[in-house]
Amino acid sequence: MIIDESWQAVKVQCYGGYKGEETPLSFQMGGRRHKIKKVLEGWYEGEKKDSLALRRVFRVVIERGNHYMLVYDNLTDEWYAQATDDFTRGIAGSR
Repeated sequence: MIIDESWQAVKVQCYGGYKGEETPLSFQMGGRRHKIKKVLEGWYEGEKKDSLALRRVFRVVIERGNHYMLVYDNLTDEWYAQATDDFTRGIAGSR
């Protein structure tokens, strides 16, 4: 997965587990807080460095029903979001 200009940097509030920030609960984008209704799927991506995967990726649904991909980049300690309507397009082959 390539993080390009179609992705937006966001602030994410997470449930903190034994591995640190694990499950996203909400995110802030465009001056608005979006509460996550459901995490549909989550996975690790990329080569591991110091026992951490390069990225953590989540498919989520927010309270308003919109679908988003959230990506946490371990190297930069940054979160990115991208709205998506069709999870089958472009995702199945990207993992």
